[in-house]
Amino acid sequence: MEQDFLCQSVGAIIKSARLRKGLTQYQLADAAGVGRRFIQGVGNGHHEAKISTLFHMANAMEVSPMVLAGELEYAMRTGKLPDSVLENLPVKRI
Repeated sequence: MEQDFLCQSVGAIIKSARLRKGLTQYQLADAAGVGRRFIQGVGNGHHEAKISTLFHMANAMEVSPMVLAGELEYAMRTGKLPDSVLENLPVKRI
C-alpha cells in the first residue's frame, strides 16, 4: 500500500511540475531522454523512474530535484500531497 502511495505521489509531483512549466509529455520526454509513454506512466503512477531519470526530468523542468524531494517527503509524512502540487493538477471528475 505504501509503495502504491509512493508511486502515485511521485507521479503527481512530476505531472504537477511539468504542467507548471507548461511542458507537454512529448517535450519533457525529449528533454529528459525518455519516451513519452514512460512520462505518461510515471505521471499516472504506473512506472517507477530511476533517480538519474528523475534528475534529468527535474533539469528539463528547470526545478531543483530537492524541491521535488521535499514535496515527496511531505506527502509521505502527511499522507497527502502538498497544495503546491494539487493546485497544478486537473480536477478529477467522478
